[in-house]
Amino acid sequence: GRWVFEDPETTVGTEFGLMCEDNKWKLSMVGSINNFGQFIGIPISGVIADKFGRRFTMIFCAVGSAILCILQSFSFNFYMFLTFELLSSIVSSGIYAVTFILAMELFLPEKRVLYYSILECFLPVGAIMVALIASWVKDWRLLLRLSNVPGLLFLTYFWLTEESMRWLETQGKHDRVINALNKIAIVNKKPMPNLPPVVPQTQVTKEKESESNVSIMKDMIRSPTIFWRMIRCSYVWIAATLVYYGLTIGATDIAGDKYLNFSLASFVEIPACLLNWAIMEGMSRKNSLCCVLVLSGVTCFLYILLPASLAMVKLSVFMVSKLAIAVAFSIVYMLTTEIFPTQMRATMVSMCSMLGRIGSMLAPQTTLLGEYFGEYMPMTLFGVAALLAAALTMTLPESKNIKLPDTIDEAERIGNEDKLEV
Repeated sequence: GRWVFEDPETTVGTEFGLMCEDNKWKLSMVGSINNFGQFIGIPISGVIADKFGRRFTMIFCAVGSAILCILQSFSFNFYMFLTFELLSSIVSSGIYAVTFILAMELFLPEKRVLYYSILECFLPVGAIMVALIASWVKDWRLLLRLSNVPGLLFLTYFWLTEESMRWLETQGKHDRVINALNKIAIVNKKPMPNLPPVVPQTQVTKEKESESNVSIMKDMIRSPTIFWRMIRCSYVWIAATLVYYGLTIGATDIAGDKYLNFSLASFVEIPACLLNWAIMEGMSRKNSLCCVLVLSGVTCFLYILLPASLAMVKLSVFMVSKLAIAVAFSIVYMLTTEIFPTQMRATMVSMCSMLGRIGSMLAPQTTLLGEYFGEYMPMTLFGVAALLAAALTMTLPESKNIKLPDTIDEAERIGNEDKLEV
């Protein structure tokens, strides 16, 4: 028989006939395709950002993904929709990482955490706005158009924002740095400081390491310190994404209005941003990341040990674990940005983020562990992964309140006490 839908809402599932049991796998494929697209796009955007600049890459990703999503809204069958889902996820995957790097390269060390926490708060705000639009239009095509048209406004950022001066300097574009500083001085009504016309150290660095523009990966492999640092960071990223998305999938669906529930779930991320600021201000990067990973891992095991009769206590412990791993996400972004040089920062952050997608792709499969090895096997896996990541975090160099390294040599000198890097 044919499905009859009483709800006036039009979704991809209802319009393309995907609600029957035989076609439900197609709906789950959308999420898999999105993750796969990000897996491909994240490292590409990092290389582009290191080669052509942070501002250009940010604008290209934002405007390009907006155009693709608008075109996706005109899909006349499911496979056309899936194709644009893949393309848009590839292009959009670099927006957050590149924007984050651009912002961090503008701030003084003592201000990074504060401004990063403020920047992060806008993510749940955007999610809440999407939920409000969806509850109003109840049509997936119109939702895609309304939520992506604002992305076209990023074209104005060519005039409204400046390129990362730290990146410009490492590229030997000293004149553009001077021009940018002049504009900033005029806007802020401050006198322009006397600066040398040329920065010799940067020119030498540019000359010695110009091959990094040809192959950043070769530079990374030439430096065992940077290479093994990237490997360790990557595992922490994989563990963080595995635990976060695994806990998200494992959470029981909340009854009630789905738009309101989504908005509330997004809203609670704001306190996590504020908690992230408080923790990183009061503790070192390594200690803060280690503590929240340990908290998440321990509460996973505590959840297993608590009896089913203490349902509310188990739910509270579950949410504490999820909150802790959400904070870990923020800290690992900051730490990764601070311990790699400007020449390859975007590439390294994107590489770690790409490998982190392995965790998000594995997370849906953890439900099978519960079916074959017992219901608590997924939580055991999450606990072990988080605790191993915490231990590995302590082998990374400390980066709180340091000057961002511009060259490989400067990055190698961070945390000389790190025994694995001697």
